[in-house]
Amino acid sequence: MTDCRCLQVFQGTRVWYHPDWQADLGELGLAELDNWRVPVDVPPVSRSKHVIACYRIKLAGGRVIYYKRYDYRTRWKAALRFWLRPSKAAIEKWGYQRYQACGVDVPRTVAFGEARSMGLLRVAFIVTEEVPDTVSLDGFVAAGLPGIPADERVAQMSAFAGRLADTIHKAHSACLFHYDLKWRNILIQSRGGEYYPVIIDCPRAFVSRLRRRYGITADLSALARLAVSYLTLYQRYHFMAACLGGAVDSSTRKDWYLRVQRRLDKRPPKIISLQESPLKGVRFDRRS
Repeated sequence: MTDCRCLQVFQGTRVWYHPDWQADLGELGLAELDNWRVPVDVPPVSRSKHVIACYRIKLAGGRVIYYKRYDYRTRWKAALRFWLRPSKAAIEKWGYQRYQACGVDVPRTVAFGEARSMGLLRVAFIVTEEVPDTVSLDGFVAAGLPGIPADERVAQMSAFAGRLADTIHKAHSACLFHYDLKWRNILIQSRGGEYYPVIIDCPRAFVSRLRRRYGITADLSALARLAVSYLTLYQRYHFMAACLGGAVDSSTRKDWYLRVQRRLDKRPPKIISLQESPLKGVRFDRRS
């Protein structure tokens, strides 16, 4: 199985396992295409109307995985978009490798599979190891930052914001773009009393120097969609500046802010009504 953003198989079925996980994953029977639809009898943690389903599965050995499947066997028109093009599962696997190369924390890919007929995608899957002690950033903030004492919230979340800005800056410096970098696609992980970002769910990731401006705008706009409800204008502006890095001057930062705002104006985000934001007072004006 190649490590590029490309077609993995033209005809037939290919399955790749991480060497340390093949024995544990054997119980899912992924070598058989019929088992790709639902490998075990568990409810999905998320799904689309027709194609995508994601399952959290605890294996017999105790390890926990997320199995995400893209099934186009009854959706031929949708499958045509991936004729001779990489599947979303393949792009996600590739994207995690690129993020890791940048020093960004992501889930470990432990299995991947793709089935095609004359280049036409039928079904694909990706299996990732569960990242321990994590919760999605949107859920964590909506719940009021559970587990962080009130007198530590500003310091803890300011440190997290710095780490998140540094994570985004690393990826963008490598011309790597997520293209759906919403808060739900960022996990916040507790490690030794500190909080760290983990990037997930990147089936649309791409690398391009020529489209760098577009990629940065797309990622910062996705982050801003929920930020407009929880952060002040000052916080949002300075977090954007931290993501862009210290080499960007004031005039250029303003241009970036206006570019992001114009993208948001095309499809304005829904504003959440809050008495007080749990992120009040958090500093977003520096990277770690």
